[in-house]
Amino acid sequence: RDLIVTGVQTCALPILGVPMEGGDWMKLIVILFTGFLYFGVFLSLSVFMSIIMKQSSGSFLMMLVIWIMSVIVLPRASVIIAGRAVDVPSVDEVNSKKSKFSTQIFEEQFKKMGTFKPTSETTGMQEFQKYMAELQEESSRKQKEYNDKLNEERSNRQSLQQGVAFGISRISPSACFSLAATNIAGTSLQLINEFMDQAVAYQDVYKKFQMAKTGATTGAGMVFTIRNSGDEEKKIDPKELPQFRYNSPDIAKTLGRSIVDLVILIIYNLIFFFGSFVAFIKYDLR
Repeated sequence: RDLIVTGVQTCALPILGVPMEGGDWMKLIVILFTGFLYFGVFLSLSVFMSIIMKQSSGSFLMMLVIWIMSVIVLPRASVIIAGRAVDVPSVDEVNSKKSKFSTQIFEEQFKKMGTFKPTSETTGMQEFQKYMAELQEESSRKQKEYNDKLNEERSNRQSLQQGVAFGISRISPSACFSLAATNIAGTSLQLINEFMDQAVAYQDVYKKFQMAKTGATTGAGMVFTIRNSGDEEKKIDPKELPQFRYNSPDIAKTLGRSIVDLVILIIYNLIFFFGSFVAFIKYDLR
C-alpha cells in the first residue's frame, strides 16, 4: 500500500506496473489541476480571514470552524436532508412487489393451463408445448415490464435524492473537489449506472447467442420441451461465450460531468481573491 501511494505521489505508476494510457494521463493532470483549485480556495480564504481579523488567533479559529463545516458537517448534513426530503423505496420493498406480481402471474398461467384443449390426439403434445411456450413468453413479458417499471421508479427517486444531496453539498469546496475528482477518475456513483446499463446490454447479447445456439433462452417459470430419441442435445462451447467488457467513459465525458464542480471552485477562488484584494486595499496600517 505504501509503495502504491508513493508511486502516485511521484507519478511513477508505469514503473510500478500500472497501465497508463493517454486518456489516463489527461485525467491525472485534470485531477491535479482540480487539487490546485481546491488548495487555492482555502489559501485565498485564509488570506482574506487574516486581513479582516485583528488577531491571528481569531483568524485561525475562524478557519478551523470553516474547515470543519466544509469537510465534515455540510457533506453529512446534505445526505441527511436529502434522505428526509426524498423518499426512496428500499430494495426489499421492490423485490417484495416483484415477488407478489410473479405469484399472481403464475396463478393466472396455471388457470389458463386448465383450459387447454388439443385439436387432435396425435398432435396434442406439440400443441401443448406451443401453448405453454406462448404462455411463458407472455408471462415473461408482463414480468419484465413490471420489473422495469419498478426499477425505473426507484432509479428516478434515487437520482433525485442524489441530486438534492449533491446540490446542497456543493456549498462546500471539499465536496466540490471530491465530486470532481471522482467523476474524472471514473469512480463516482455514476459508475454504478454505467455498469448496470452495460450489464443489461450484455444480457441481450447473451440471450441472442443462447437462442442461436440452442433455440431457447434461460428464464423463470415452467418450460416443457419434447425431444425425439434421435435428436442430440445442443451444447454450448464455453470458448464461444460472448465476453463482458466494461468500457470506462472517456475524458470528454468525465470532464462534462465535472464542469459544474470545477466552475464552482473557480468562482470560490475569484470571490475570495478579490475579497482579499479589496480588504487589503482598505486595510488601515495604523
